[in-house]
Amino acid sequence: MTTNMSDQQDNTVELTDDAPSSISPENMAEMEKYGITRTLVDHFHHGEYRYATLSDALAQAKRVADKI
Repeated sequence: MTTNMSDQQDNTVELTDDAPSSISPENMAEMEKYGITRTLVDHFHHGEYRYATLSDALAQAKRVADKI
């Protein structure tokens, strides 16, 4: 399923210094040094598939429900 990025709402979350992170302080320092940013992404799961948008997951779930 193809997702058009322009159709997605920007729900960017800024990470603060006190935000929990699985990235080591050393790696965080390197990220800052080289201008690397991190983006947290939501995924929606239905059955064995993963969707980038809730609307796609709901549409598929409804199609499956209609077949039952």
